[in-house]
Amino acid sequence: MSGKEAVNTSLAHVTYLMFPICAAVGFLSTWICRGIALKYGIVNHPNPIVPQHTRPVAYLGGAGIGLSFGLSLFLFNTLDLPVPGLSNPGSLWPFLLSTFGFLVLGLIDDLVPLRAGTKLFWQVVIAGYSVFSGLVHSFTGIHSLDCVMSGLWIVMLVNAFNVTDVCDGLVAGLSIIGLIMLAHINVTQSFLAMAMAGSCVGFLVFNFPPASIFLGDAGSHLLGFTVAALTLGMTPKPSEWWLRPLQMLLVAMVPLFEVVLLIYTRRRKGIAWWRGSPDHMALRLQSANLSKGQTDTLIWVAASLLAAAAFSLDWLSAFSRGLLLLICLIVLLGCFNKLLAYDVSTDKAPRRNSD
Repeated sequence: MSGKEAVNTSLAHVTYLMFPICAAVGFLSTWICRGIALKYGIVNHPNPIVPQHTRPVAYLGGAGIGLSFGLSLFLFNTLDLPVPGLSNPGSLWPFLLSTFGFLVLGLIDDLVPLRAGTKLFWQVVIAGYSVFSGLVHSFTGIHSLDCVMSGLWIVMLVNAFNVTDVCDGLVAGLSIIGLIMLAHINVTQSFLAMAMAGSCVGFLVFNFPPASIFLGDAGSHLLGFTVAALTLGMTPKPSEWWLRPLQMLLVAMVPLFEVVLLIYTRRRKGIAWWRGSPDHMALRLQSANLSKGQTDTLIWVAASLLAAAAFSLDWLSAFSRGLLLLICLIVLLGCFNKLLAYDVSTDKAPRRNSD
């Protein structure tokens, strides 16, 4: 084994070591945050939009994940280990500040619900800071346009993760799948991806159905931004400029699918697309008599297949890529049409649509 290969192997071991460490720290920090939330009454009360939510559940799950992620980064930075993505620790600060900004914004919204316009304004401000700090993907090669597209991508994913979070364990599981796949697609950021994925595993112990703590907006904002940042950080391929954007879409397809489904169904019902309604993918699957656990499993399998498709695009031939993307599109359209057959009543048990 050459010296370079030995170094790469050592770095890989350090990176993968982050996963169990962060899982353990995430378990502990979530347990602590759950205790604090219950002691001080920081709970999510039953919501008529989610018929299955019938009892108060602790918030601060996002704080638990964020605490685990931050402590793990601090630990490895203190040990001065040569970890991929941290060769220049100073370059990590804009990412951490943006992560903290979205976490705090979500936490404020959990404690004192913000108006949709106010929350969107601050999301744009934090996303703008991220872009200004250099978190820009080369979509077109035109810097100003790439900045706008990168900012929109951040805001879109933050909100997509937010609206997808209506079923115990769902978003945490989706984040774990996406982050692990991103760690393999873009190895230079594998440390950050595996650290956050491990933190989510520790949280998921308490969030798996029946959940004893929720992500809240703090958690969905945190995870949405992290996935957005790591996808934007993927190294572009100038000879295949379209490859990375396609991989970004596939990795984040489930939350994006949820957004499209909500906008379509709400507009069809004459509801403003940003207004709450029980039209979510997970609630529709539960109206087909699936349990929360079965709903999570089905959606996680779909996300895993889409993430695997994203990973495979790097080595497939042009024909195979086209065929794979066509299959993905056909299946997604079929799932979309199938889900439209189901609806959720806010005053009774889940029911099937008659139209």
